[in-house]
Amino acid sequence: MGGFDDIAPLYDRLWTRTAVGNLQRRAVWKSIDPLFPSGSAVLDLGCGTGVDAVHLQQTGVHVYGIDSSPEMIRIARNK
Repeated sequence: MGGFDDIAPLYDRLWTRTAVGNLQRRAVWKSIDPLFPSGSAVLDLGCGTGVDAVHLQQTGVHVYGIDSSPEMIRIARNK
């Protein structure tokens, strides 16, 4: 392994669930939510642990996520 594979199991705790990570996610969602109505299809490049993909799926968007890290993909699929 290496790179993001090594930190994948900790990524959400180290970034996504932090105050700064949460603010970043909310800012992104505020910008992208109006762009993708329910029923849209989106390709999430560099989907990481799938946090944005899950958010978009909850709004009715069909999301296809890809990432260079197999471990990030594994975690995203479990969500």
